[in-house]
Amino acid sequence: MKKTNQLEKKLKKLNMSGDRSGAILLIRKYLEKNPPADTLMLQLAFFLYHDATQRLYQNKKSKKETGNIKDYFNESIKILEKIIKKDPQIKNSITFNSRIYLAQIYAILNNSKKAIKLGKENYKIKKNPVTSNRLADIYDRLNQNNKALWWYKNTEKISDKKNKDELILAKQGLSNFYKKIGENGKAEVYKNQTLKLILGDSLESKSMRKILKNK
Repeated sequence: MKKTNQLEKKLKKLNMSGDRSGAILLIRKYLEKNPPADTLMLQLAFFLYHDATQRLYQNKKSKKETGNIKDYFNESIKILEKIIKKDPQIKNSITFNSRIYLAQIYAILNNSKKAIKLGKENYKIKKNPVTSNRLADIYDRLNQNNKALWWYKNTEKISDKKNKDELILAKQGLSNFYKKIGENGKAEVYKNQTLKLILGDSLESKSMRKILKNK
């Protein structure tokens, strides 16, 4: 248990600093001597596809990097599909999170049919701001802007006005989307609203404020 807690702390720190490659290496090293628990495998899939996504959008990529991107996406998909297959009734939160991650990967890889289908199913299973935001992100990545905006607005609409995390999710999504489509005035309004919600001196708060201020 102590070993697992130490690993979680290290992974959290690496994620907040943006060092996903370091997180992947740390998990792989841990798995050399420990069984592949679904919780940890889900984290590995998360870091793999986020690292691959970051590399995918870089302007210059070598053949080796292009190969690594494909390998990371494929490995992540296999991990997620394996977790999902073990729990067809979706009784475990790990399974549901795997479905959310898999839908995002499909969108990133421009597989619109699978991405939208899975994203809609996820929202139907759990109608909440997270699944609404993830469906908005799917449409956003597929450049279906009208549908993306509808779902970003829906996320804001169904958010609990007393739940800071839900409001941050909704307003940050709208800020990023409006900036993408060139409506900078609206983007700035939502950005400032988000910054006001992010209080405190925690590592997460400082990291989020830094990211938003640089946008």
